[in-house]
Amino acid sequence: MIPVNERLEQLKEKAQEARRQTEYQASGQAIKAAVKGQAQVIELLAAQQVELTALRQDVARLSRTHAKGGFPWGLLLLAGGTYALYRFSPAVHQRVNSVLGQADPSVESNLNRAKNAANDGVEDLREGRHPGDALERVGGELHRASEKTADRLKGGLDELKDEAKDRLDGRPR
Repeated sequence: MIPVNERLEQLKEKAQEARRQTEYQASGQAIKAAVKGQAQVIELLAAQQVELTALRQDVARLSRTHAKGGFPWGLLLLAGGTYALYRFSPAVHQRVNSVLGQADPSVESNLNRAKNAANDGVEDLREGRHPGDALERVGGELHRASEKTADRLKGGLDELKDEAKDRLDGRPR
């Protein structure tokens, strides 16, 4: 029979060996999992690199197209569609006219000049000329009209704000 002290020492050594073996196996599994995760990240980065390269090529192609003075077909189609809707839809026509009637006369004159410039652009296209100048005038007039409208709305908003402040302070207006 083995003395108790020796038996305890053997059990202690076996427990330590089992612990070292378990730590070794766990570290091996952790390393495998880390390597697998890194491989997935590398695959994801490679896919993103391919997408970025494709996007760079698209941007370069588009910038070359527009650098050559590409015609703004989208803007022309939008203007044409808007005009057709205004022209052939009575509800839209009436709504636009009522909004114009409420607008500041200077805004209305800007919109009329924009309409005339759009007509000039269409005429330029019919005659085979580049409508760029006319479209720039349309954009400028619309920009000025929107600025005037925004200023007018801001003024009205400031008045409402002052009135609300006066009422909250108890001062009659």
